[in-house]
Amino acid sequence: MPRPLPLLLVLIHLLLFALVHASLDSAIKLSGKLYFGTALDPRHLSDTRCEPIARREFGSITTENTLKWGETQRVRGNFTLEDAETVVGWAMGAGKTVRGHALVWHGGVPDWVEQIQTAEEMRSVLQAHITTVVSRFRGRLYAWDVVNEVFNDDGSWRESVFFRLLGAEYVRLAFRAANAADPEVKLYLNDYHIHHQGPKLDAVIRLAQDLRAEGVPIHGIGSQTHLVVADGNTPGMAQSLQHLATSTGLEIALTEVDVRIPQPANRRKLREQHGDYEYTVAACLAVPQCVGVTVWGISDRYSWVDDSEETRGYDAPLMWDVRYVKKLAYEGAMKGIEGRGRAPRRRRG
Repeated sequence: MPRPLPLLLVLIHLLLFALVHASLDSAIKLSGKLYFGTALDPRHLSDTRCEPIARREFGSITTENTLKWGETQRVRGNFTLEDAETVVGWAMGAGKTVRGHALVWHGGVPDWVEQIQTAEEMRSVLQAHITTVVSRFRGRLYAWDVVNEVFNDDGSWRESVFFRLLGAEYVRLAFRAANAADPEVKLYLNDYHIHHQGPKLDAVIRLAQDLRAEGVPIHGIGSQTHLVVADGNTPGMAQSLQHLATSTGLEIALTEVDVRIPQPANRRKLREQHGDYEYTVAACLAVPQCVGVTVWGISDRYSWVDDSEETRGYDAPLMWDVRYVKKLAYEGAMKGIEGRGRAPRRRRG
């Protein structure tokens, strides 16, 4: 009669089985993070191939477009929040946490907002918009991206309609309004090109430090982390994220991860994409203050890369292809988690 396995070996076997069969979310939680998330809109939930992947693999949902100003208040005073309710309701019903994106952003601003002429009117409109939207979802969200893409790449302030009329005050006003509408939700400053050293990262750090010194409620910084495959943009990511966290004292998250490929996508480029996903996820694991990773979509069938003029000539940024077949990128992300934060050395070819 065979001898029973010692309890420790049984536990190790069960743990290894769990890791092999884990979802991205369950695997990253085993590594001590809060979530592995994705961005969704109602069109994804109505796709019978996409929705099961969202349900199985991800623990956090970011509202991709449905809570942006151009969707929530196209006409002044007329709030349209039904699509956002669809996404938030599905996520909560599936046991997911939710990140709201984004209350104040220069992109997709309705014409009537762009036409505001005075600081007084802008201040009133901004306050009312944030109060209405945040109050509607009070108690249901983990975090809000309150202000999105504040700075240019050189660290100067972006000349949005908000900045032209209110200067840096608009950021303070937005955070205070969001906090008043929901005192329990986490409030984030979100921007791109801050996963590496440079003037933009320095500007974000200075702003966060100033906000905290003034008592403005801010709890986290989101690094969008839209990447181009094998462009040399990922080395040093963990160090930059750690610098961001240590300098501000705030929690950090990777909020919009994808890795686009110059067309055509071939086997070599897909292998390089695997490495970029591995390195990026591992960078979050290496930083204690990094609470989670969100990829900006599920399938290459639906991606902002296909719709944006600035990404013309690029394709295939996500972890499932247009037929919903897992790509090497998925294995890369899982490998980044299982490496427990040891950001791998980059290999080319």
